[in-house]
Amino acid sequence: MVLDLKRIYKYLLLLGFAFIVACNPTKYVPADQYLLNKVDIKLDTKGVGKKELRPYLRQEPNVRILGFLRFHLGLYNLSPKKKKESFWTRIGEAPVVYSRAKTERSREEMLKHLRNLGYYHASIRDSVTKKKNMVDVTYFVKLGAPYLISSFDVEVKDTTVVEVLDKIDPNKLVKKGDKFDVNKLDVFRKDIKKEAQKQGFYKFDEDEIYYTADTLGRKTSVGLTMVVQPKRVLVNDTIVLEPNRKYKIRQYKIFAQFDPKRLILSSEPLVFDTVKIDNYVFLYDRTLRVNPKLIIRANHIDDSEFYSSFNVDRTYSQLTQLKLYRAMNIQFIDTKKESEDGYPLLDCVMQLTPNTEQSYSFELEGTNTSGNLGVGSNLAYQHKNLFTGGERIDVKFSGAIERQRYGTQDTIKLFNTLEGGVDGKFTIPKFWFPFNSDNWFNYSTPQTQFVMSYNYQQRPDYTRTIVRSGFGYRWKSSQFSSHEVNPLDLYLVRMFALDPDFVESIENLTIRSSYTDHSIFAFSYSYTYNTQNMRKRSDYWYLFTKVETSGNLLQLINTSLNKEKTDFESNPVPQYTFFDTPYAQYFKFNVDLRRGQVIDKYNTLVFRSYLGIAVPYGNSVQVPFERKYYAGGANDIRGWGARTLGPGSYKANPTDYPNQVGDIKIEANVEYRFNMIGVLEGALFFDAGNIWSIDDNRVGAEFDFKRFYKEFAVSTGVGARLNFDYAIIRGDLGIKLRDPSEPEGQRWIPTNRKFKSTDFVFSIAIGYPF
Repeated sequence: MVLDLKRIYKYLLLLGFAFIVACNPTKYVPADQYLLNKVDIKLDTKGVGKKELRPYLRQEPNVRILGFLRFHLGLYNLSPKKKKESFWTRIGEAPVVYSRAKTERSREEMLKHLRNLGYYHASIRDSVTKKKNMVDVTYFVKLGAPYLISSFDVEVKDTTVVEVLDKIDPNKLVKKGDKFDVNKLDVFRKDIKKEAQKQGFYKFDEDEIYYTADTLGRKTSVGLTMVVQPKRVLVNDTIVLEPNRKYKIRQYKIFAQFDPKRLILSSEPLVFDTVKIDNYVFLYDRTLRVNPKLIIRANHIDDSEFYSSFNVDRTYSQLTQLKLYRAMNIQFIDTKKESEDGYPLLDCVMQLTPNTEQSYSFELEGTNTSGNLGVGSNLAYQHKNLFTGGERIDVKFSGAIERQRYGTQDTIKLFNTLEGGVDGKFTIPKFWFPFNSDNWFNYSTPQTQFVMSYNYQQRPDYTRTIVRSGFGYRWKSSQFSSHEVNPLDLYLVRMFALDPDFVESIENLTIRSSYTDHSIFAFSYSYTYNTQNMRKRSDYWYLFTKVETSGNLLQLINTSLNKEKTDFESNPVPQYTFFDTPYAQYFKFNVDLRRGQVIDKYNTLVFRSYLGIAVPYGNSVQVPFERKYYAGGANDIRGWGARTLGPGSYKANPTDYPNQVGDIKIEANVEYRFNMIGVLEGALFFDAGNIWSIDDNRVGAEFDFKRFYKEFAVSTGVGARLNFDYAIIRGDLGIKLRDPSEPEGQRWIPTNRKFKSTDFVFSIAIGYPF
């Protein structure tokens, strides 16, 4: 990748100007007014937090990055005074001028919120401190004693919804002794509405629920009654009360090729062909490219006897997973008719706008990994509806070449690493199994995926080929939870053209068996919990866990048949074989936990922790090389290049190709991200961790409970990102702080020696590191 130095200098100069101007924040504040510098909230007792009250402030100071710098105000101040609008005013943030009216409004809004929480005796006093052209505002909050619920009763005037209330525990949100919290009462109403519509009460509304509060003769308590009344219906200009009713679905009308533009622009009414299957009517005016049974299978509204909002949401989710439609709209029409058993009937109308079925893409990218330049390309083809049943095929051809550089200044070696291959995936939108399993999955229908790939890798130490074949299942069990099971994942790895010097360097090491021909016959299960909303900046949790085992079935077969093991020169013990190569037997477990916290519209904190362990047993003395862990690189501990850190305190020969791997990995990261100018974002990060081996005769490489905590590597650094929404280009400069390969007592670099050029690692990558 060619770096545009002029543009980099321009940005650095711009940042410098913004910093300088930010030091004069009152440049555009009128002489008789004040810049709002700080807003603080002080509470006399616990019970409500500051964070809970801040959303009700109607005026906040200018946003700061790094906790102190009004960067965006500095950009705004770069604008000439003669111009009301300019480039700087568009990308910057105008000064927040103190307003007495907004301060009073903030006080009123916070007080209103406190009363909704039951603090009816609360009071708020504000204090304004002026410093030159700036103002600090402090709100002093006295909560007082909250009103408590002395009794809670439920009065059901509409007996048809008793079954709904039986499904909801009223003590879950509201119970005797709780604070009289209006917000909780409102949530409880919404929960009842959600449950009612889930059970078939299509027209049930939360307005049919109200509360009565008795405070007569009580100082700080309230007797609470929740009333559920019948539905209010307008009949002949008169409002009458009628019991709520459950609804059934009469039929489904599915517009399989809905095109709103064509519908609007067409000069004549569109004429539709129809296909009828049971109570489904499919309407289309061109070729029906999707098998109707696929949509019927994706429709979960028909899973229950009555209408269910829960099943409507499941249907939206399932149709989205098919990736056949770019837009979906599900509506219900009251037919004003009843079923034979006396229930009102709805017609369900689905408007499905198709996606493009086939797509091609070509990617050409430059890479810069720890100073090693390279270029790669991918040619991909996708068909989303191969046999009209939503079957998806993905084929990708990839190739890359990288100019590697390693060694000491006197023995620098330059070489090319080559990699190329083809990957194929075939996905079926159902659970492929010998018998019916539709009722196994309540939230969504799973996908069955078959994979096959071939990969060729030429590196300075060895050349290898990897052939993979297997299949697995993917499904979601809730909005945030997803699962993946791969019953069979077969890898055949062939190692050849090993560099004699490399072989000699590991000949007497226990890791030698990792670099031999082998096969992997794996089973794996992974679980993902992800609350991140890609369309909205908000706090989120991300958890990924994976368990993988290999070789157990083959080991059982071989031992049951009393087969003989084979001796291999490169392996220390005889082994059973599969396809004439030793098969790997191991257990592997990973857990990756992340937490994203949005500070404000410009600042975000992201935390990550990672733990992994891979244990060989049975037919293996070492976990295969490609199943081990490595540390360092653009998405890892960024003060080290990929595979240059560890294991443990082991110090590799600087002339060796970076190829350090281990069986245990522990890592923790924290990254502070802040928006700067347009698509430009900045970051500060802190990384710590290492890898270790379980069985390794290299000095310091093995995991030892007595010393592993002393062998953590630590790095920090700064980064810049170009966020184009559809892609993020990232550059990070990692700086070593603590090097575990140094002798004990000398591992913290800043306190023991001067920084060297090898202590800085610059990497370019796509996407956030985590």
